[in-house]
Amino acid sequence: MLSFFIPFIIMACYFAYRNMFPFGNGSILTVDLGQQYVDFFSFYKRTINTLNFGNLFYSFSNGYGGEMTSIWSYYLMSPLNLIIAILPKSFMNGSIMLITLLKYGLSGLSFGYLIKTKKVKNNLTIPIFATSYAMNGWIIANQLNIIWLDAMIILPIIILGIDNIIKKNSYKVYLISLTAIIIINYYMAFMICIFSCTYFIANYVIKYSNINNKIKMILKYIGTSLTAFLISSWLMIPNIIALKDGKGQYTISNIKWKFEYNPLDMISKSLNGAFNFDQIPSGYPNIFIGSIALISMISFFFNHNIRIKKRVIYFLLLSFLIISMSFEPLDLLWHAFQFPVWYPYRFSFITCFLIAYLGAIGFNSLPKEINITLIIKVSVILVAGMLYVGVNINRFTFLSIEKYIISLLILAITFLIIMLINKKTFKYYLLSLLIITICDMGINTFNSLNSISYVNNSDYTTYNKILSNKISSIQKNDNSFYRIGKSFYRTKNDPLENNFNGGSVFSSTLQKKNTEFESKIGIPFNSGSIDYSNGTLFTDSLLSFKYIINMDNGFKKYPMIQQSGKRYDVINNKVNNDFNSYKNNNYFPIIYETNQNSLKKIKTNDDPLNYQNNIFKSLSNSNKNIFNFNNDYKVTFNNVYNTKSLNKSVVKKKNLLKPASIDIKYNYTDGNIPYLLLSGNFNKDNCSIFVNGNSVIVPKTFSNSIVISLPKQNSTIDINFKKASLYSNDFGLYNLNYNQFKKDTNYIHNQRNNIKFNNNNISADLNFNKKGNILTSIPYSMGWHLVIDGHESKISPWLNEFIGSSKMVSRGKHKVFLYYYPSGLNIGIIMTIIGISILLVNLIINKKKYK
Repeated sequence: MLSFFIPFIIMACYFAYRNMFPFGNGSILTVDLGQQYVDFFSFYKRTINTLNFGNLFYSFSNGYGGEMTSIWSYYLMSPLNLIIAILPKSFMNGSIMLITLLKYGLSGLSFGYLIKTKKVKNNLTIPIFATSYAMNGWIIANQLNIIWLDAMIILPIIILGIDNIIKKNSYKVYLISLTAIIIINYYMAFMICIFSCTYFIANYVIKYSNINNKIKMILKYIGTSLTAFLISSWLMIPNIIALKDGKGQYTISNIKWKFEYNPLDMISKSLNGAFNFDQIPSGYPNIFIGSIALISMISFFFNHNIRIKKRVIYFLLLSFLIISMSFEPLDLLWHAFQFPVWYPYRFSFITCFLIAYLGAIGFNSLPKEINITLIIKVSVILVAGMLYVGVNINRFTFLSIEKYIISLLILAITFLIIMLINKKTFKYYLLSLLIITICDMGINTFNSLNSISYVNNSDYTTYNKILSNKISSIQKNDNSFYRIGKSFYRTKNDPLENNFNGGSVFSSTLQKKNTEFESKIGIPFNSGSIDYSNGTLFTDSLLSFKYIINMDNGFKKYPMIQQSGKRYDVINNKVNNDFNSYKNNNYFPIIYETNQNSLKKIKTNDDPLNYQNNIFKSLSNSNKNIFNFNNDYKVTFNNVYNTKSLNKSVVKKKNLLKPASIDIKYNYTDGNIPYLLLSGNFNKDNCSIFVNGNSVIVPKTFSNSIVISLPKQNSTIDINFKKASLYSNDFGLYNLNYNQFKKDTNYIHNQRNNIKFNNNNISADLNFNKKGNILTSIPYSMGWHLVIDGHESKISPWLNEFIGSSKMVSRGKHKVFLYYYPSGLNIGIIMTIIGISILLVNLIINKKKYK
């Protein structure tokens, strides 16, 4: 049990040192754990506690609405998450910390159990190497990616299962553990499956001279692997189909056959504390495993007590992993042919495992008196590696002289004890190594994690309490279906955390067409997130945003809140004064009829406001634009060469040493709502923009043209240069003709349609004055099914994003029913039944065979 408790206690001490809840007001939340996972965990808790099984398949809190199968299978399937469901919501950060501690402990326990089956001679040897594995550099760097840590627990059990197939002809452990990791996290399972194949081949070759010796064993390994996939197909098949429209869209096809960096630089990551925050978005693989495991692993390859064939095969296997962590084609292979966004070399936990595993075997095989040849070989490799890092230390920004010296001292002391001290006379040989391991792994933990800042527990709880109260005050007075927009956020998963229909989400499973639609309407995005913050009055209505919450003055009072935009344009129909909540009296219902063929293809290569014009014209009977250029403005160039037009122009400084700016003064007229169109060149790196002295909120970088709301008064826009020149591309002042917009879309807004919403089922009564289309603001997905007057009807994508009826609907009254059922679920269930049947038949046959 030391293998469990040592990592558990070390990490608990560190969390207490950082005053993390419940030890203080700190929390374990940071980076993606604080910006993604905690909100998914709140959604998980709400789903389990309320038994809302519809949330297993679909949720309108996921962006504009989205399937949830891929989110459950990537983020939420760890059995340890039940702790979150059991403990109170106020203890969320404590629950996450407890789960993290358990994953550290269970990683040590499973590895300790594995090496115990390798007949390790002394009981203290087991916790030494179990601690080295459970607290390796990968898990320390990625503890914030708590969803991946189950792989650390299950990998040793899978390896034990493969050993059982080869040595005992038994498949049960392998089947159970492989099925478990596929269900818990398919992404990490993919990496483990690659290693599983290479490990099986390596150990088969070690044990048998040729493939014909045990062909049945190979078939058993392949058959068991396929059975594990079949059993998990109830989850995997719907997930694979969903990923096809999400992450699958970003698969790399143009592979460059090159090394990403000098592989020798990887040596630097074997030093204690070789980590800082900059290594999270991009850096070298995290392979720190501690001095004892490192020295023992090196000795494995020179130890003549171990068969030469075994040493050569494992050297090739380790070399494959090392090359994979620097050679681009292999790096892409491990990541399913997609470059990671942050957290590079995510499979390096497998390298850490193999180093610790070979180290344990090598240490266990060391003779009581080590010959001088082995000592020299190991020392030469260690000295060469440390010299390389020392000479190049200035290139490794995550290292310091202090970290280098600490690593040298620990390595030297460890080498002295393992290689030079007489084990017969030194009574406390193993105890001293255990103490060194605890110190080595503990110091690495402190040095590594101290470079990361964490969210305060009170900031997390205060924000969610405030937002939840604002949302509740709206929902208790309005139980219809609508979306709520915000100009601020703690995370982009606020809707999932606080149970409302928003227009934002941050998820690795986000569908690509969601981000493409954001780009078309002028809202900033990235490949993993969307956030409806820079909308217009037209898109508010189009997307069924009935309420908008603006926050103007609370950012100093609540520093945890980030401002994502400022909606000057919302019509002044306040619901309450707190946080300036506004009601949109012209919002469109989520499902409605149009009196013309609105599914016709809309030109998409225009700028966002002209694209919105085209959508408007497809919905109304008007051929007029609602967004038009505002030419009533005056431009002043300060230290900038004059240009005839600011649209698609290169504007340059005159004197590079002096500040430069462009001042634009525009006039406001009633009924014309002003907007500013900006291209991606107007980002924070190139310029700063102010309206009446107030900073305009734009992302640091953005690739698409975006739309910014402007004050409904005569105002001044100041654009201050940060560089010598600026290419304006899409740039312009526009006015929305609000009266025309309202008049020509009133027939949509005024539809009551008797809409009823129950989880993922929506019904409506539509009344067509003439033949037309059914349109919705529900994102298109093959899982949605449309039933009109009791007959299933095909759906088609509208705007390449939302659901529309494939065929025109006849004049008159129609009962419409929309329901969601995950595409591929039935096939997945059938495959699971087949997998379980194969297993049961095999068990029955084996039982009869051994009677």
